[in-house]
Amino acid sequence: MPVVLSSKSKKRNKRIGDDEELITKSLKRFKITAESESESRRQSLEDLRFSIGTGQWDEAVKANREIEGKPCLTINRAPAFLRQYTGEERQHRPAMLVSPVGSGADVEAAKIHQGVLRHIEVVSVADVTYDNSYDMMMRIGWCPWRVKTDYVSERSFDQEPRIEAIENPFAA
Repeated sequence: MPVVLSSKSKKRNKRIGDDEELITKSLKRFKITAESESESRRQSLEDLRFSIGTGQWDEAVKANREIEGKPCLTINRAPAFLRQYTGEERQHRPAMLVSPVGSGADVEAAKIHQGVLRHIEVVSVADVTYDNSYDMMMRIGWCPWRVKTDYVSERSFDQEPRIEAIENPFAA
């Protein structure tokens, strides 16, 4: 543990100790999560390879055929079936709805919140994010996207929420 020389060194050393405890706890939780999700992620990666046509041959069979000089044809029919579902999603796109429920709920406030959500979706071009995420979800079973804040302009400190795709779902 580093030693900090100052009148506040006891407080700083305690804070550093608290940080180390938090980091240890976080790493332990990450390890538990990684172990519990590893099989699911492996299967999702296998599904993704199959859907794009590269993982449709068993590796041992493919290697034997290549050694024997035999072709390994792949007629990938998966995208046609995927387009059936993604096309249906695009025609009947889901949307966020605000319903006034609970004590003090107001229909006018719900309409205002609904308008704010619609503005966030329009400014973010969220329909593209939703479509791409749905396509990836159909391929691997899940696909995250995020809501983050972005500055309104370069000269402003005002921020607005944006819906953004995560390029690599395996990184989330």
